[in-house]
Amino acid sequence: MARIMMKGNANVDDIALLLKTEIKSSGHSCELIDMVERKYGELTMHVMVFERFYTRNMNRASLTLVVTGNPYTTIVDAICTIAGKGSLINFSWGAEEDFICIVQQILSNQGFQQASQE
Repeated sequence: MARIMMKGNANVDDIALLLKTEIKSSGHSCELIDMVERKYGELTMHVMVFERFYTRNMNRASLTLVVTGNPYTTIVDAICTIAGKGSLINFSWGAEEDFICIVQQILSNQGFQQASQE
């Protein structure tokens, strides 16, 4: 499992749309499985689940994003896990970190900073 939390000064809806677009275009085997959006006054939360197939180890990576914020500040939590073919030994070969790095790069380009896990 790999995990990251990043914070930035940006509109939550704009960041959710950017992540959705950029992650889907990050690889031919990457797809958005489902997403949910909830609004509570000024607070908005987007939950997105992506899946990507890695041929090098015949594994599927699942990336869950929780994008929370308001028109001015956004927090993104990203969690990635791997589901492998083998039942006894499951090597990810860095696929989890690879998927998380895509999120980190997208957000870093928008001025987001990595935050401590709470």
